[in-house]
Amino acid sequence: MSGKTIAIILVAILALYAGGCLDRGDDVQTAPAINSQACYSDAQAQLSPQWAGANKLDRAVAILTVINVCEGN
Repeated sequence: MSGKTIAIILVAILALYAGGCLDRGDDVQTAPAINSQACYSDAQAQLSPQWAGANKLDRAVAILTVINVCEGN
């Protein structure tokens, strides 16, 4: 292996480690339960005023963000 290949592998490992993809041996903490219905209601109340003027891409991003937050991912 060349030095460049090793450097790329190390950067990839560091990126995975920083992103939380590799087990660090820490105790796994569970996320607190989220009241999904209340979360969706809050999101709807916040986004309703801007929804009519949003384009399809803005709406798609908003929908995916709300789902991600309200489902706890």
